[in-house]
Amino acid sequence: MRVNVLLGERRVGALSEITGQTFFQYDDQFLASGLELSPLHLPLAPGVRPCPLAYLRHLPGLCYDSLPDAWGQRVMERWFRQERQQAAVAPLEQLCFVGDRGVGALRYEPALLADDPLRPALEAALDLRRVELASRALLAGPADRVIPGLANLARNGSAGGARPKLWIGLHDAGAQPEVTAGGGPLPAGFTPWLLKLDLGPRVGTGWREWGRIEHAYALMAAAAGLRTSPTRLILTRGRSGQTRAHFAIARFDRGADGRRIHFHSLAGITEADYNGVIDYREFLSTVMQVCRDHRETVEALRRAAFNVAARVRDDHAKNHGFLFEPATGWRLAPAYDLVYTSPARFPRHAMPLAGNALAPGLEELRRLADEAEIPEREARAVIEQTRAAVRRWPEWAKRAGVPAATAREIAADLPGRQWPGKGRR
Repeated sequence: MRVNVLLGERRVGALSEITGQTFFQYDDQFLASGLELSPLHLPLAPGVRPCPLAYLRHLPGLCYDSLPDAWGQRVMERWFRQERQQAAVAPLEQLCFVGDRGVGALRYEPALLADDPLRPALEAALDLRRVELASRALLAGPADRVIPGLANLARNGSAGGARPKLWIGLHDAGAQPEVTAGGGPLPAGFTPWLLKLDLGPRVGTGWREWGRIEHAYALMAAAAGLRTSPTRLILTRGRSGQTRAHFAIARFDRGADGRRIHFHSLAGITEADYNGVIDYREFLSTVMQVCRDHRETVEALRRAAFNVAARVRDDHAKNHGFLFEPATGWRLAPAYDLVYTSPARFPRHAMPLAGNALAPGLEELRRLADEAEIPEREARAVIEQTRAAVRRWPEWAKRAGVPAATAREIAADLPGRQWPGKGRR
């Protein structure tokens, strides 16, 4: 079994599965390009590389980042089970299912022998995933008509999940934006976004309005100085008159001209198990090594400060990432997946800070900055801006329409609101 890895129309290399083992090899012409897409663990070099790491699905970190998240995995597995009667889906098949619709700039094509028995399944898997196929007729029109239909499809026609996600295109053409399918090229006037559907129970019966909370956190992160991507809420009204708030974030892996931008997560670029122990020391160290820009190291410190101050504990290594463009090199991607996590659900940070995952604070942040050779004055400014933004949480919550009781509950649990103000230690 052999799968081509491409960057646009340029062939990067190939993945091959031989007797249950996966191998990667760069294309000779790509070697001459000098483009380092995964500089730490897959640098440009001739020869065949084995992919032994089970937690990366026996893929190089470069390609592991193309696989979808947990909800996308369930959609994919269900599609193969229902449409192809396959009980198990190999990682290379999954990459072919992703095709050219994944995050970042990489895409995948089958390159199989004509008589290979898996060829029909792989070719069919290049179509849009099942929920997108079923929703094509709906994915064209005003958001208040399109999104409720999408929500029903995602709930009943796919693998479901707490917060199903879809690529969409948005075009502001009046009171309600126009929505279209966003997995491929978009019509003129549409921009690419990621939509997180609000599929909770009936509003007012325990659903915490996560779309509104995530939007409020995006506003707060921008005020704290983090590099962010535009976000918005798309409101729809059900038959009962209740309003749903669906969270959307502009895709940062697509340029204004539609070009694809290479993305690599912290887990992928370090080939680390994001369920294992990788800490903020390694994050900042990786930024220093890959980006070679002090400003990016300071940006990484901002992420650490914000996640601690705002209790973002789902801060694992797949929730930090990098972008690469040949003209500008490596930089941190805008911050993403920033949302409050209660101590009941997340008793500790996924990534420890200076060895502390339970209750890191100012001392750990200062130690992290010192180890990264960030001057004390600069680190102090980062911490103060973060503190000031988190102190304004009620403002961000109100702007996003977070229910007052939920906003008060979160406010009481934000460590950054207890940090001493400017001029005090």
